[in-house]
Amino acid sequence: AIGRAFLQNYQGGETISGASTITQQLARMLLFSPEERSEITYMRKVREAILAAEITRRYTKDEILELYINDVYFGNLAYGVEAAAQTYFRTSVDKLTLSQAAFLAGLIQAPSVYDVYTNRDVTLNRLEQVLFLMYEASQEQGCIYVSNSPQRVCVDALVVANATDEMGGYEFKSPDIEIRYPHWVNYIRSLLETQFDAQTIYRSGFSVYTTLDPALQELAEQVVAKQVDQLADRNANSGALVAIRPNTGEILAMVGSADFYNEEIDGQVNMAVSPRQPGSSIKPLTYTAAFEKGWTPGTLIWDVPSEFPPSGDPNDTRPPYKPVNYDDRFHGPVTVRSALANSYNVPAVKTLDFVGIHDNPDTQVEDGM
Repeated sequence: AIGRAFLQNYQGGETISGASTITQQLARMLLFSPEERSEITYMRKVREAILAAEITRRYTKDEILELYINDVYFGNLAYGVEAAAQTYFRTSVDKLTLSQAAFLAGLIQAPSVYDVYTNRDVTLNRLEQVLFLMYEASQEQGCIYVSNSPQRVCVDALVVANATDEMGGYEFKSPDIEIRYPHWVNYIRSLLETQFDAQTIYRSGFSVYTTLDPALQELAEQVVAKQVDQLADRNANSGALVAIRPNTGEILAMVGSADFYNEEIDGQVNMAVSPRQPGSSIKPLTYTAAFEKGWTPGTLIWDVPSEFPPSGDPNDTRPPYKPVNYDDRFHGPVTVRSALANSYNVPAVKTLDFVGIHDNPDTQVEDGM
């Protein structure tokens, strides 16, 4: 891994690969100063490799792994596996179930990304990846050797399914950690983890200077809260806002939800950066494409029960797509004007079928999206 990284770095002209083994990470965590940990240089990598080799000479693999998991960062201010067990499951490490242990193992790679309180689905997907790797290892090795137990751990398909269900239904209780501007802090953490090794970030004592303006941030939070409150009668319960300095692109304020700590609205999800389905807002663009092919606002469309091949290919053998309207009714012949004004789904799908899904993929770009 180290040799491959040096080759990539030489070809790329800069240090572009971490290639850090557990032993190297341990050497960096325990033997480097905070300043050295944040360096991205060949010499630091060489020194790291030499120290890792010396650690390997002096300690067994089990001892190295023990040192590592007792010191590594698991997110949410939990350093070491015992602290992680208490933080996420309110129990000691010796009482963890297989699914809980697999969950914790998956966090180490990117603690801010795999944060079950702010990114539950992605974190549980990571758990499934770990369980699958355990399943593969169990199949290849005839169960998994555990250093402190004479009994091997056997992970079959049933164990994977049960572990996935256990964590999927587990109610994680967020630790009582007060963070000022939490969405912004988590966003910056995720950016840092794309540039540095996760453990380097949380062990190096980084000083991170950002473009956030506290006064504008406070104002932005007030604006979002006020607007959401005014729209409460329209079933609006959250909102997001990002303020950017146009000439530089600097982010001056970021509000990801109306209330980060409100679980009823999934407040810890940062809607300012989370991908979202366009929903009915894409319909005007579909009708615009139809206008370019000769339709007018007065064109009639039949809003009746209809079926469409899921891929658009008439020869598709899969069950057909049967769109319905939000009011669970069909309205017979309607004009484009009426169909768009009422956001009917059946006419919109028929319009897309007329336009052609792949006829002009640049329509949205041409219309300013």
